[in-house]
Amino acid sequence: TMLSDTGIALTYDEWIQHKESLHALLISGEVDILQCMSIKHIGSQHEPFDDRWLKDISDIKTMYPALRVHMDGGVHQDTVVSIYESGVDAVIVGSGIFGDGNASDNLIEFRNILDQE
Repeated sequence: TMLSDTGIALTYDEWIQHKESLHALLISGEVDILQCMSIKHIGSQHEPFDDRWLKDISDIKTMYPALRVHMDGGVHQDTVVSIYESGVDAVIVGSGIFGDGNASDNLIEFRNILDQE
């Protein structure tokens, strides 16, 4: 096939609303990535991080061990450690890199923060 991975992206409210119907899909192995949209208004920059996801990540990883979990939205230097500690496999960073200052310096700062963990 042309696609190597298939993912689902949803906000926390969508996760709660559709959790039961998503279970069969996630357990099937047909979905490789769960993209946790951790802001309330998708597509908006500088939205606050929706930390409600953090308490569910461990359970998600336990229930679906092959599923890769990505966190996208509100990822900044002050939120990345708690996101990392929740057990996600990857973070997707937008305004945390490009919003203020030099993008290269901001990326280095993210890596330095995570290297200390």
